[in-house]
Amino acid sequence: MKEKLQIDGFDSLVNGVVSLKDKYKKLYLVISWLSLTLSFVSVVIAIISIIIVYEWKYGEGEIEPLKPSGYFVVRGINYYKHPSDHLVLPIEWLNSGGKDVVISNISIELIDTNNNLKKYSFGLAGKYGDSFFNNYGAYEIRKNIILKPHSISPTILIFHIDGWWNKDDLKKHEFRFEPGEKYDVIIIFKKDLNGEPTKTPLFKDMTILPSIQYLQVYGKDGKPFWDYWDRESW
Repeated sequence: MKEKLQIDGFDSLVNGVVSLKDKYKKLYLVISWLSLTLSFVSVVIAIISIIIVYEWKYGEGEIEPLKPSGYFVVRGINYYKHPSDHLVLPIEWLNSGGKDVVISNISIELIDTNNNLKKYSFGLAGKYGDSFFNNYGAYEIRKNIILKPHSISPTILIFHIDGWWNKDDLKKHEFRFEPGEKYDVIIIFKKDLNGEPTKTPLFKDMTILPSIQYLQVYGKDGKPFWDYWDRESW
């Protein structure tokens, strides 16, 4: 009887040890599975983080000229002896990409909506900096602009009609905006030097207001040679 109790107690101890080992084995499997899962999730997060950082630093992003608040007309640049009307647009450029972008071959197309959609092409003459309209409208001659990554870059760009230099073609050499004219304005540019041209509408029905008639070429007789009209004006 005593021996039977001892055997039963030993069997119970053995069974208890085996049961405990099974529980630890299951716990070990659960912990191992959780560790593998966490490791996999960590790898996925690391890969996603690398992709996000790469896109942030090197991604192409979007280039977009934002609609100007209005426009300037400069009647003759005395510093350069150009008598034609020049169009000045304050344009902010969005670069959502991760690298510098060169904007080249910038021009604008004016479509006269009152005159059978006649088109005028204006090339980029240059840009204004802090010395806006000082020195009789002199500007910095510039054909390209550089946009910093993840930025909105403000620019004040000045355009003159194609053929402005030709004194034998007075319609261009002495080009004038006239009161009541309305133009759709499209900006054309290339992203980087060899990109395809991009066309973006800036204004619809940009209206030339009556006050433009008070401008005097080069500001002769003390009269103003430039003025500004915001979008709410028309």
